[in-house]
Amino acid sequence: MLDDTPTYGSIAPLRNVQALTELISRVQARLDGLPGMACFHGPSG
Repeated sequence: MLDDTPTYGSIAPLRNVQALTELISRVQARLDGLPGMACFHGPSG
């Protein structure tokens, strides 16, 4: 069975970029007095 999904010229979803922006937003919106540190890790790609 052939996959008709285009390989070139398409936009891949970047879940890791979305997760990072959400993490940054959560740290910036934290309550006063809470630590302002976050850790983002996982496999590359």
